[in-house]
Amino acid sequence: MENSETPSKKTSIKLLPFIVIVGVISILLVNYLQKGKNNSTQKAVDATPIRIAYPALGTVVSGQVGNILQKTDILKNNGLLATITPMNTGKEMKVALVGNQVDVILTSESNFVVLLGQGFPCYAIASLGSDGKMGLTVNPDSTIKTVADLKNKKIGTLFGTSVHRPAVQWAKDAGLIPGKDVEIVNFGGADALRTALAAKQIDAIVTWDPYLADGINKNIHREIISADLDLVVVMSKDYADKNPDAVSKLREALKESAFYMSQNKTQVNTWYGEMSKLDVGLLHQSSASNRNYNATKLADIDVSISASLIEKFVYQAEFLFAEKLIQQKPEIGPYIQQ
Repeated sequence: MENSETPSKKTSIKLLPFIVIVGVISILLVNYLQKGKNNSTQKAVDATPIRIAYPALGTVVSGQVGNILQKTDILKNNGLLATITPMNTGKEMKVALVGNQVDVILTSESNFVVLLGQGFPCYAIASLGSDGKMGLTVNPDSTIKTVADLKNKKIGTLFGTSVHRPAVQWAKDAGLIPGKDVEIVNFGGADALRTALAAKQIDAIVTWDPYLADGINKNIHREIISADLDLVVVMSKDYADKNPDAVSKLREALKESAFYMSQNKTQVNTWYGEMSKLDVGLLHQSSASNRNYNATKLADIDVSISASLIEKFVYQAEFLFAEKLIQQKPEIGPYIQQ
């Protein structure tokens, strides 16, 4: 008997299983994409808003990490919906934190103590390690060889900052009594310090990297003694109390940022060099002493607050209170979050 089905009908029947399979795959693909979209939307909803400020000038590692946070998705990938703001000075960042314009600042050891000492409750939640060195320097042609040689002379520094206590402590360690054997003079900024030293209006200054390394490289000044300048990440207590998960999220993001820096030195130094107008080679040189700068794996990154740094906070609090630069001598322990 003759087959009554037409060729097109036969073809349609043969293609039917294929069409069904394609349809099923399409439905699954649409569901998968929709699920991914929903997950992304949910992640965005679940992300914790956070406002972070970092120093755009006069620093090394904190400026590099600030650029990384700004130019990568590290914060987003750690569940933080961040606004990142570069600021010119430590004072500007402190004002922004106290005024609730930001929630976190990447700053130096002294600024944390000053904030507590002026009655602003905040936590030290991490440390990025050293930001290079701070050092007592003199002019290249100076006859001064040791700190003891500064008897009856003047040391320039910035009162209330991380370079203030070393100026006093180094003098005392050398047997000099500040205010009697040596005069400690306050200046308004790094440029003013360097200008006064070059003009020989002052005999020595305490400066810091990258200015310290730059001055030595260019034979603008000669180093007498130096020490690490430590960094601290400070979060307002009010924000931390309202967003307890943000501490661990940010700490993890900082670890990843420090590791990113170790693996992408040229890129990161170029980013920060373009912002700060500092030489990439100088930034590399100044960063070399940081404990994370040459890490080879994420597990090696350390953003903890060491016992020695806590001890430094305590000494700083005692010093600033004795110098009448803060209103109260704060307890440090309750404001360390590890």
